[in-house]
Amino acid sequence: MIDEEVEKLKALRLLPLLVILAMLFAACAPTTGNSDLLATQAPGAEGGDMGTPAAGDESGAEEGVTTEEPEATTAPGAGDETPGVTEATTEPSETEGAEATQATGQEVPDTGGDVALAEASRVSKLIGYRVFSQDGDDLGSITDLVIHAPAAMLEYALVQPSQADAEGQLVPIPWSQLEINPGTVEVPSDATHTLVFKADMAAFEGAPTVASESVDTDLAAWISEASQYWSQYSESGANRPELDETSAVRASALLNTNIEAGALGEIGGIEDVIVDPLTGSIQYVVLSTGEALNMGTRLIPIPINILTFNPDTGSFSLNVDPELLANAPSFDPGALPDLLGEEFGTGVREFWESQ
Repeated sequence: MIDEEVEKLKALRLLPLLVILAMLFAACAPTTGNSDLLATQAPGAEGGDMGTPAAGDESGAEEGVTTEEPEATTAPGAGDETPGVTEATTEPSETEGAEATQATGQEVPDTGGDVALAEASRVSKLIGYRVFSQDGDDLGSITDLVIHAPAAMLEYALVQPSQADAEGQLVPIPWSQLEINPGTVEVPSDATHTLVFKADMAAFEGAPTVASESVDTDLAAWISEASQYWSQYSESGANRPELDETSAVRASALLNTNIEAGALGEIGGIEDVIVDPLTGSIQYVVLSTGEALNMGTRLIPIPINILTFNPDTGSFSLNVDPELLANAPSFDPGALPDLLGEEFGTGVREFWESQ
């Protein structure tokens, strides 16, 4: 009897717990109305993005919402054909192709033509030109030019060899053995002013040299040695007096040399020397006028044959009336044109031929 009462008491203690569990289960189960509402509500209707649960929607955050992304469309490939559409292909122009190959040095730079001839006609610019063999080997750079003053001819180019072991030594090369690059010799793209050595490499390698500091002091000796050596390659100079220490003038020394005119004294200095690079013949000496002529600073091309060279002083004297210079063709400083071309060269030549 006592045991039955104990069992009843245990059952009564469990009853409240069962009631509480039933209430919790009823509260957690979704109602039919709420279920229908969730089923018909569009995603993002409460301000969320497509596929993103609305703020405060914990069930959406936990279970996630799967959205189908639109199928990607692929543009037609190179092999696909689209009716009415032709795929454009861009071909480089001839100019673009030339610039590209010149920049890489794969093609021969265009060094011929009037522009190259005009630039090479000024002695001040020839100093610094690079010399290449016929095979494109870099032989060196021109550091100076030797002029046969009485004959009005370029005689030698003094070339500093490119080899490091030849530093301080110069190779006198007859101008007759050099020419403007005709465009057939491949040179580096950065070599914009170039000359080509006509003879073979053996001639250059066996040529006599002179120390750069002895060009003036040993003038007679190296001229004699160079003349004998190069005579086997050229007959240049056969029709004019031989070059010697009394007739040789370095171009670098000639530039800025004074020109005198009798009682007027110095009338200016030599700004530049104009030469025909094809023959080496000197065409004009460019006078930069001084105060003695009362005409301001002008550049006046003067034919070399109206000047007399004085080997003792290394200067020139004008052999005509200085008043002629007032009517001679002249140019502003820094604006010297191409004096070998027809546009300006013809007028200068005709003026002096008429005197």
